Amino acid sequence: MVKTKDRYGRTVGEVFSTNEAGENINLAMIRSGKAAVYPKYCSERQYYQMEVEAKKTHSGIWEKSGNHQAPWEWRHR
Repeated sequence: MVKTKDRYGRTVGEVFSTNEAGENINLAMIRSGKAAVYPKYCSERQYYQMEVEAKKTHSGIWEKSGNHQAPWEWRHR
């Protein structure tokens, strides 16, 4: 589901599985710690809640403690 376009014209949206459950792949990636929420393009509370849970359980990118740098912060340095 397309939400918007970024400043480069790329599509920003949500991806759902094609099975009967229709799982939200974006949420699954956040929950498992495979992605971080980008506040510029996300205003939905559930994404932030999933990120908090991933941090609490040290999942994926949150496995090791220390300074975590979001990809968009790294690109802007």
